[in-house]
Amino acid sequence: MSDAKRRKDVLYVRVKAEDLVGYVINATESTPKKFRNTFVKRMQDYAIDVLENIVLANNLTEKKERIPYMDKAFLSLQLLDSFARLSEENKLLTEHQFVTMSKMIAETLNYLLKWKASTIKVSAADSSQDIRKG
Repeated sequence: MSDAKRRKDVLYVRVKAEDLVGYVINATESTPKKFRNTFVKRMQDYAIDVLENIVLANNLTEKKERIPYMDKAFLSLQLLDSFARLSEENKLLTEHQFVTMSKMIAETLNYLLKWKASTIKVSAADSSQDIRKG
């Protein structure tokens, strides 16, 4: 399956999270060794946590059960953004890398929040239908 086709079949917030993970790994590759077990590891872990929680949420069939995983992804995005800012301030990331990463975080966050709002709406509609049937 081609990359373009695969991306059409996948939840768009997941595509954004995958892109973010790839960028974080590439941007932090040349960071001095003494920072790799602190800032770099945390940033990479937070990016991976975002993707992991999005995938876990998407694999759940019960819509309302997805929300805690979405919240975890949201928190990881906030932490990643904070560590990216600190990394740029301490010259571990260039200004360009920081700006690019911040835009990618914002895009992922935007799609995550839209997905969460949609999930809450669908979940509420499902609940009201269950009440009517009962």
